This record gives sequence, C-alpha cells and structure tokens, in this order.
Amino acid sequence: MKRGLLALTATYAVISLAGSVRAADPPKLPSDDLFGNPQRSFHRFDDFVFTARERRTEATEKLVRVRKALSSAKLDALVIGTEHNLDWISAGGKDNVVWAQREAPVKVVVTADKLYLVANNIETPRVMTEELAGLGYESIAFPWHGSEVDALKPILRGKRVAFDLPATAAENGFDPARSSFDFAEVYYPITSGEMKKYRWLGKKTSEILEQVADVVRPGMSERDVQYLLAREFWYWDIFPTVILSAVDERFKTYRHPVVVGAKLRNYVALNICARRWGLTVSTTRLVQFGTPDPSLKRAWDNGPKVQAAMWAASRPGKTLGDVLAAAQKSYREIGFAEEWRLHHQGGMIMGQERLYLAAPGDKRKIVPGMVLAWNPTVQGTKFEDTVMIKDDGSIENFTLPSSSRWPTVDVSAGGRKYRIPVLKVRTTPSE
Repeated sequence: MKRGLLALTATYAVISLAGSVRAADPPKLPSDDLFGNPQRSFHRFDDFVFTARERRTEATEKLVRVRKALSSAKLDALVIGTEHNLDWISAGGKDNVVWAQREAPVKVVVTADKLYLVANNIETPRVMTEELAGLGYESIAFPWHGSEVDALKPILRGKRVAFDLPATAAENGFDPARSSFDFAEVYYPITSGEMKKYRWLGKKTSEILEQVADVVRPGMSERDVQYLLAREFWYWDIFPTVILSAVDERFKTYRHPVVVGAKLRNYVALNICARRWGLTVSTTRLVQFGTPDPSLKRAWDNGPKVQAAMWAASRPGKTLGDVLAAAQKSYREIGFAEEWRLHHQGGMIMGQERLYLAAPGDKRKIVPGMVLAWNPTVQGTKFEDTVMIKDDGSIENFTLPSSSRWPTVDVSAGGRKYRIPVLKVRTTPSE
C-alpha cells in the first residue's frame, strides 16, 4: 500500500512539473484583486472621473436642450422611459433593475418648468436619493400594485406630449407615430462632462481588451473568453451590452457570431459594446496565434484603408450616406466590392450601441461633437472604434487612446493620417 502511494505521489509530481514547464502561468488581470484598487471604492458619481458639480452642470445643459427642442416642436412635455435616456438626461443616473431590458422601471417627465420622477413605491426612495438628488426633480409615487398610467394622467392631461417609447405613448392614449421624440437632436454635440466620461470609458475599454488579449490562449472556449471580458468590465461597473468572442472559422464566416462555446485554435475576436453613465463605446480587436494564412493576411493588409476612408469622409456637413459611399468606393479599390452588403457599416452611437445605422443615400448630417462607430469588415476581419468628430473634421478616437499598446498601422486618407488597430499576432500561447 505504501509503495503504491509513493508511486502515485511521484506520478502526480511529474504531471505537475510537466504542466509547469509546458505553459507559463497567464498574466494577472485587475479583477484578480477585489480589494487593492482604491478607485473602486463606493462612488455613485465618480469624483475620479467627474465631480458632482460637473454632473449638475451637465444635467442642466441637457435640460436646456430638451426644453428648447420641445418649444421648437410646440410640445408641452416629454416622457422618458428608456434606461439609456434616463441615464443621459440625469448625467449618469441609472435604475437598471433588469439589465436585459431597454425600458426603465421608472418614468421621467420634462415640462417647460417642471421635472418629475414617476415611479412605484419600490423605486422612488432610492432613485430620488441616489440618482436624482440635487437635480430639481419632484416625485410622484404610486403603489407597486397600482397603475403608472393613472399616476401620469394628472401631469399629461391636456398637454402635447412626446415619448421615447412607442409603447408608453400608446398606453397613455397617444399616437406613437405622431408623438415620438428624436434624441439625436439633443445628444450632440456631447457636453464637456461627456467628453471626460467618454475618454475614461474608451481608455478603460482599450485597457481591458489589451489585458484579456494577453491572457487568452488556445484551448479556451468562446465562453471562457466571454467570461474574462465580462468580469473585467463589471469590475469597473461597466455594462458589456455586447460580447462576441467568437473563434477561428466562426468569426470568419458569420458577421454576428454569438458565443456558442467553440474551442480556440488560432484566431479569436474581442468584440465589445460597453456602457456606463448612459454612454456607449463599440470596438473590436482580434488576436492570432501563429502566422495568419495568406487570405487573412490580405484582408488585414487592405481593410484599414476602408476604415481610414470612412473616418476621412466623416466631416461636419457631410451625411451618413456620404460616409457609406466612401466605404463602398474603398471596398471596390481594394478588391472587395460587395463586402459592404454582408454587414452594416456602423453609424451614430450614444446610449445605444447604434443610434442610427448608415444606409445608402442616408441624409442625416454629421455635426461637430457627434460620436460615431464605423465597423467595416473584410473577409474575417473587423475594424471598429468609437470616435468623436471635431470642428475641423479630424477625429478623437476614444477607444484607441495614446496609451494603447495595441499594434496599429498609419493610413492616409483625405489629406489626414489615421492610426488603425490591426491584428495582434502571438507566436506562442504564453507570449
């Protein structure tokens, strides 16, 4: 018995030693230490990004924009029912009780001289205390088993009202087709506070993708990579609304390859949309283990030209249709003329992953301070970042900050040079 135990112990030691020689331990991720980061202490409104005073200033500026838009449209009130617009109007408040739905569990009503929170008795105390304190809201509470429609009636009666949710309009007796409110009119230009928040969110997203790219390795499943990405985003209280961590042929074959658990051999996507404070960034990075095949290399060599062409065309006064036409022209020039038909090419972004997708002939105007996320694809590649358009037509790339370690190429288009992220090649799993 003793001899058998010794043999088993020796065998275990050999296996353990072989394992330690075969692959180095992966690098640590920030979320491995849940207590060592002082910037993760309890911050409802994060002084390390923007102060409470800045938040009040931003909320006031947004309220002025909304009231001006209501006055121009000869409307008396706006009912906000989506969680991303609640986040926006309150400059970062949230009430995401159910993360998987777009509708907030509360309503905000804006009139020419009043601000109301309409919510049941479950939500009212917390939202008024933790989300809307100091912003001038009055609360209208109703029992959790009562009727939201009945609570809204006294403040909507006799008014011309707009809604951001068609269902809410219909429930309250308004025609959804005639009472919708286009938030694109008030989103842009982004405020100075949103600029700070977008820079922080874009930089943190870039850091997370770089950190996870150093940790992934062949043999992991798509779900493993999805888990690593999700945990790092939630570590910073960032909601990853989209994670497409597809591998190998699945990413090369499908444009929206939701995770199914395939095992990583050589090629993995880190495709993310991430939201905080009612602001969303969208970006994609890809990692290759070993040398890419010739067809993939050709796609990576040429694809950056399409992204550069789209950024160059994204100038104030131009339209979303103009940018799509520039992409179509660039696709033809690199030998992939029909590629644009296989996937949307992106568009305006803010609280949603895309506010509007560019379509042929689209007449929506680009304005200074607008945030765009273009995402051209070329045969298994994807080029995607979130950028802001400046007054002179240049861009600020939120998801590729100057501190980024990701490999890039410089591509010239429209008289400007653009820094485009490309494929990260790792020759060994531990590298």
